Amino acid sequence: MRRLALRKLTPSLPQSALFAALLLLLFVSPASQSSAVSSATNILSDPSFSQLLSLIQNKNHPKDAEFQNSQQQQVNELAQLVDENSLFNSWFSFDFDTSPIDEAFVNDNSALILPWKSSISQANNDPIIDVQLNGSTTQSHTNSSYSVLAQDYIGPLKSTLFISGDKDINVENIRLNFSQYDDKARLLGFLKATQFEFGDITATKTALAHTAGLGRGFRVSNEKPTATDNNRSTSFHGDIQPGWEVELHQNGILIARTISDNVGYYAFNDVQLFFGNNQFKLIFYGPHGEVRTENQHLYINSNSLKTGQESYSFSLTDFEETLFKNNNTAAIKQQGWLYTGVYNIALTDWFSTHSALQYFAGRNMSDRANYSFGADMIFKNRLLLSADFQHDDKSRQKVAFSARTQIARHAFSIYYQLQEPLFWQSAEKTTFEQQLSLDMFDEENLLNMYLEQFALNMNGDLFFNSRIPLHYQNVWRKTLYKDDYKREDVSNQIAYYSPEFSAIHHVTWQRHHYTKEHNYEWNIRGFLRLQRQFGGVYTRLQATYELEPKKEIKKIQTRFSMPLNAHIGTQLDFSYDKDEDTYDGTFGVNWQWRMFTFNTSLIYDNEKDLTAKISTQFSFASKKSMNKNIKTAGNRAYQSKDEARHLDTYTPLPQGVKVRRISEKKLNDRIEQSFSDNIVNATQLNKPVKQGYVVTLGTFSSLSPLKKYWYSIDHKYNNALQQQIFYVENPETGRINLNMAMYADKQRALQACSHIASLSFKCKIQSIKFAGDS
Repeated sequence: MRRLALRKLTPSLPQSALFAALLLLLFVSPASQSSAVSSATNILSDPSFSQLLSLIQNKNHPKDAEFQNSQQQQVNELAQLVDENSLFNSWFSFDFDTSPIDEAFVNDNSALILPWKSSISQANNDPIIDVQLNGSTTQSHTNSSYSVLAQDYIGPLKSTLFISGDKDINVENIRLNFSQYDDKARLLGFLKATQFEFGDITATKTALAHTAGLGRGFRVSNEKPTATDNNRSTSFHGDIQPGWEVELHQNGILIARTISDNVGYYAFNDVQLFFGNNQFKLIFYGPHGEVRTENQHLYINSNSLKTGQESYSFSLTDFEETLFKNNNTAAIKQQGWLYTGVYNIALTDWFSTHSALQYFAGRNMSDRANYSFGADMIFKNRLLLSADFQHDDKSRQKVAFSARTQIARHAFSIYYQLQEPLFWQSAEKTTFEQQLSLDMFDEENLLNMYLEQFALNMNGDLFFNSRIPLHYQNVWRKTLYKDDYKREDVSNQIAYYSPEFSAIHHVTWQRHHYTKEHNYEWNIRGFLRLQRQFGGVYTRLQATYELEPKKEIKKIQTRFSMPLNAHIGTQLDFSYDKDEDTYDGTFGVNWQWRMFTFNTSLIYDNEKDLTAKISTQFSFASKKSMNKNIKTAGNRAYQSKDEARHLDTYTPLPQGVKVRRISEKKLNDRIEQSFSDNIVNATQLNKPVKQGYVVTLGTFSSLSPLKKYWYSIDHKYNNALQQQIFYVENPETGRINLNMAMYADKQRALQACSHIASLSFKCKIQSIKFAGDS
């Protein structure tokens, strides 16, 4: 009866268009709070370039207890800035809490991972509702579609609504989610939860399971919002408009990419974490020429909990059924309700345990249950061991062991898993090699039946202090499937980045053994990406090739992008698929006008069909959010020409910036808030370094012109400098330096300054040294 009642509450698709309109009214109603959160473009921070070293701040890094070696002592040191030309030999004296030099530079290995093209899109002020309209026409038919992404606060709840449909205003997808977070664990009374959510959610994950797709239900937890799976894996997901391409890089290695579909959601689930540094960068390419990036850093050198700490998470979700019965949800065969509960406790700083219970009530199959438990141990802050055991109601078992460590700038992982066939949980998803090489394997179904797997993984940097720093990752994996089928995989990826050029090469050697009578068969496939900037022209070449059993290029794609000015850009693409024997060419123009962004393109393919497309995106802006727990980006307003006259000689209005008039008081309020959110005083740095090189953007007489200057350049380059700047004040002269990032290597700093100069910034390099207090 309860299940029937839930179904009666769900509107049918013909009725859902009206219901969707009513939901949108909630987001624009004056009764709802206007503390806006990020929309389709806002949740995607937008640097047109990215530096390797994000400044080490509280909001980007683990707290001190999680980041420091337990055997190390915090010391107070005297800061002394030494300029290369000796102009500032006797600078400031401040107290710092310092970390070893190797921990202080944990961000170095994502330097210069730049988007392949620049962005002509400027973000609007905290849009609550973001709308995208698309249309295309050929000689034979016409198509159109729309999508709406809305985010706002309804009372204390953060609410997210996504709607998409076709030209007849029929609603094809509706997704609705409500959530609340409190870092002081004051939610839901005695549960002392830090977060809960309901609507269309992702279920709680157990140690040996894979993250499931979206389903209707609820989830409660007292974990941190950036909590990992016992420091073993993490996931990235978010709301996004259809047509966006998203790439995920880890420690300089491209590990996954996806294109958002009509569900308005992207997800990179169960990304394995290395011992030590895990620097993630998400790069987003929008359908109207937008470029956004996000950065996240996880440093793993201990258990996720400290002595006596506990955490829990539980959820109840309905697989393959969203709140409004969409047709385009994840294709999970086992439909039904799943309850999952996970509990973790740290017995000591070096030993923690966890347990989990899952119960699945299937619609078309019998109910099933399983339980699991495991432990994590850290030795000398250098070796992290994990063990897990899982048992279901059919007496089928799964066990897994892993060991992770780090030597210098190289991380090593060993993984072993054994399971009985047809274990009822969701099967392993497509491997990274399949995603990266554009469907390069045909044995996808066999991945669901493996019995035993052993894997070695190595990740790190080579020639780090040279002119050709390289990032690499090596993986060896041996897998035993049913019926004596075996497969062995060896893969290598190597990446190089500089301000003007980058290269990624991935190759996989795969060996099959089907039966005892059948010899091994080799398959060698590779992927190559080259990116190069020629003046104002940005280029990218991608190719997938095969060496065994045949030598041939499987797919090739070339892309060219050239911005004509600050608000208009062009792009030319060509792609060829040998297996499908298809090719197509696309020429597009992107431009921005006030609150609107547009794309018009012409596509010509091998069928000699010419397709014309047009797409537009616009947002409804709202008041800037003052809630520090909300992740916002792109909250921007530009100074008018009259207000620009109030800026002193250090704060010229950047050429090409779109301006509109706002009051002086409102402008100053926004500058103050934006500055305090993103710029930190050197005395407040949590993890300063012992020595290195800083990129100095300017010297100012006081904080007021410094704030206005930063505010103006930050607007022009779409948050390019956000979360990467700190300032240092000379107590003797009163002069203040605005510095961007810090590098252990002088050559890296010079490369960064060179790239900044190409974007019309003025910069110089200074060396900085923190000497011990004597």
